[in-house]
Amino acid sequence: RLQEAPNRRKIDFSAEGGYANLGSDFANYKFTGGIADRFFDKALGVSLKASHEQKQMPSHRFSGGYEGAYVNQIVDSETGEVVDTVLDTRTQNATLTDQLQTRRRTNASLILDYKTDWWTVKFFNLFSQKNDDVVSRQFRYIFNPQGTPANFNSIVNETEWKTMTRTHTLQNTFRFGASKLDVDLSTTYAERLQDDQGFPFV
Repeated sequence: RLQEAPNRRKIDFSAEGGYANLGSDFANYKFTGGIADRFFDKALGVSLKASHEQKQMPSHRFSGGYEGAYVNQIVDSETGEVVDTVLDTRTQNATLTDQLQTRRRTNASLILDYKTDWWTVKFFNLFSQKNDDVVSRQFRYIFNPQGTPANFNSIVNETEWKTMTRTHTLQNTFRFGASKLDVDLSTTYAERLQDDQGFPFV
């Protein structure tokens, strides 16, 4: 069940900061605040909370590409007989990816609650938005180019993700003597947008 506002006014606020060693960046922070109170002889409760944060999420990744494994026979140079077999595979390429990612997230919620002797209603609203800005630089060396114009190539990708969610919930509780009836309604809307750009270099 949804939380009700307290009988006494409540205010809270917090601030946090951080440092991303990989990106040598202090641009990491989070602010959170909220207020809750009751009005009209404590019948109506209001609870409001909000937060905003930014987080640096850099990464370095190394990967390789390999061809299918094959059986390599070891032959005795004097007798010409096969003395051993080895399962070999060749490395075709090696890739180093340098990724800089900045995430910004904003959340806000509002809860309204009203109660009488026989009826309690709560209305919950949540808004959440997340934006990710990603710049990825990929450097690849090809050991066996096979007609490729160069052994080395580089690709720079820029990606923006935007994710938004809204949730609304209505909770009702009816009391008839010793009986209680709960009626809940809820809806959620979500949207996601993605924008990509790639710039290959040889």
